[in-house]
Amino acid sequence: MGSIISPIGNSVDFVSAATTETADKIKTTQDANIENTNVSAIPTKVTTSKAANSLSLHPVQVGDGKVTGTTLQPNTSIRVQVNRVLKTIIVTDEEGGFTYKNSRLIEGDIVRVEIKVDGLYTGAKEVVVVAPAKNELTLQPVTVKEKKVVGRTTLPKTPIRMSVNGVAKTTLTTDEQGDFTYNNSTLVAGDVVKAEMKINGAYTGAKEVTVVDNGIVPAITLQEIEETHTVIKGKTTLFNNLIRVSLNGIVKATITSDETGGF
Repeated sequence: MGSIISPIGNSVDFVSAATTETADKIKTTQDANIENTNVSAIPTKVTTSKAANSLSLHPVQVGDGKVTGTTLQPNTSIRVQVNRVLKTIIVTDEEGGFTYKNSRLIEGDIVRVEIKVDGLYTGAKEVVVVAPAKNELTLQPVTVKEKKVVGRTTLPKTPIRMSVNGVAKTTLTTDEQGDFTYNNSTLVAGDVVKAEMKINGAYTGAKEVTVVDNGIVPAITLQEIEETHTVIKGKTTLFNNLIRVSLNGIVKATITSDETGGF
């Protein structure tokens, strides 16, 4: 076994020729292994910047009760804050999605999420909780002849509770356009039909319509009221019909219009 003298600076190194030959063989073998490797089979990890930039939040409104979002990273920690106060740390699912449940979110709350990449939380995204969309419910005038109530809301496939004179009668569901029809062959003039839509588990947005004789549209007017007046007078298009009187939102009396609609 010979030796090779390798000068480095002012010193002299003695390197074994056999050792050099062995090293060359090892290198050649490693190069061959790399060339034969299936690169697509090697597990890859999303780069830090790409993972952070992939974090997104969906819009949130009061009543949703949750915040949802997505990222490219499955099984990864997500830190959640509300108004800069740490609330929880959750883990994304196999598709990178995540859900933070909180039924106490109110309008104006700022929800902030960050993803953990290489031991650090980064890629912060924020969403502001907004007021729920205005869900209008309307009812068409109802006549004795029609025996049905037709209505519409902005919400498709939504439960509608129907009541007649304060008694719940049925629950139906709006169609794809938010329309609904309630059939009732026993309706008579003067019946008060109420419809309520179910939103976030509670019935709300009540609207009422009074059943009238064919072709008569209900209307009511009040005479001008002064501070010294102790009697309130008015007139309606419905004769001998119940009139409910409220003061500052509080029901005070129920009276009946006379033969001319006056009360």
